[in-house]
Amino acid sequence: MIKKRTIEPFKADNEIVTQSYMAKKQDAATVLAKAVSAKIEDGNLKAAIRIMCSEDKPAPNSDNVYAQLLDKHPAPPSDRGQVPDPQPTALSICGT
Repeated sequence: MIKKRTIEPFKADNEIVTQSYMAKKQDAATVLAKAVSAKIEDGNLKAAIRIMCSEDKPAPNSDNVYAQLLDKHPAPPSDRGQVPDPQPTALSICGT
């Protein structure tokens, strides 16, 4: 289960504060139940059963783990070019 986390700065008491990604701590059982429910709602029973039977557990929700993830997946460079359009352009061939 992959969730996109956003960090949004906001002003409080004349100070820039970063909203922590840990704002909504959940225990492992709640995370597991939500993951299984999402798979069942999508009609993917095989994935729901695989999640329930798995010995894997979500990584702990801590600043250390978050820092390790940022090290492993850094932000893209600011000078990165545009992603090409996945739609191929029409090719016309003129016959003579």
